[in-house]
Parts: sequence; structure tokens; C-alpha cells
Amino acid sequence: MATLLRLVNWPDFEARAKDVVAFETQVAQASWTKAQQRDLLANYNPMSIDEIRKLAPGFNWTGFLANAKMAKLRIIVVQEKSAFPKLAEIYAKAPIETIRAWHAFHIADNAAPYLSNAFTEAYFQLHNNVLAGQQLQQVLEARDHGCEWWRFWCGRALRHIRNDGLRRWTAVFREIISARR
Repeated sequence: MATLLRLVNWPDFEARAKDVVAFETQVAQASWTKAQQRDLLANYNPMSIDEIRKLAPGFNWTGFLANAKMAKLRIIVVQEKSAFPKLAEIYAKAPIETIRAWHAFHIADNAAPYLSNAFTEAYFQLHNNVLAGQQLQQVLEARDHGCEWWRFWCGRALRHIRNDGLRRWTAVFREIISARR
């Protein structure tokens, strides 16, 4: 994680990577097991907004839904119902810098296969080497298969998350989608 955060010039990337790992560990511990997640009936929990407020009382559901342009929404399907309050508490207690670094890491991680050698190598080291035990990366004729368009937009997204917050991040991705049409 630290390598990808370093590659996107994230401030204090080593400390933020440790924070992200700790955050994801808490989320994993509170979440359901893979077997529980495959139970479709247990994961289908339609709830009213009032029921969700009782399930996760510390979250501003009215403001969240209004800002998401979903103020008229009456029913939300909740997955992992018993884990939901624990997850809400973890997110509520997490510092905003950790949440921003978490988003930045996931943007970089998802984009890494399409970027430069440094990104693809960092992606391989995390996913294939550390997590799966694969020793060598497959050889490709043109390893640097990065896309300038993708680099440009990822750079914009990361800059907005770091400097302007998550509200601006959403606007950047709407801009990306409209630019690709």
C-alpha cells in the first residue's frame, strides 16, 4: 500500500499506509465471513430510513441522502445487517485523512494495471506476490502499457481527494464519465 501511495505523491505515505491497513483490518473483523456473504437471503434486508437510523444512529442519513440526490428514497437494502452497526462505528471513528488515503489507495490500486511500470510492479507485488505467493511477474512485450488519458484523470481525482475532499472526488468521476461518452 505504501508503494502505491508513494507513487501518487500522497503526503506521509508510510504512516497513511499503516492507518489504511489498520482501518481495513477493523472493517474485515467486523464484516461477515465469505460464507455468510454468499447467503443471498441473509444479505437482502430492505429497511426504511427510520429503521436504518436505529441500526446506525450516529450517521446523518437525511443529509447523506439529500447530498446524494436521493432525499425521496424510502427503502434501502442493507447487506451484512448484523455487521452494519459495527461498520458504521468504524467509519465514524476513522480520521478523515485515513478515509481519504483509503480512497486514494483504491483508486491507484484499481488503475495500476493501466499505468506505468512502477504502478504495475507495485500492483503485482501486493496482489500476486504478497497475497498470492507468486514469485515472478509474467513477461509482457510492452510492460509500460500506461494510458496518458487514465494517468491524467487519476491524477485529477487524487489531487481532489487530497486537497478538496470527497465531495469534489464525486464531481471528478462524473466529469470522467461524461468525457468518455
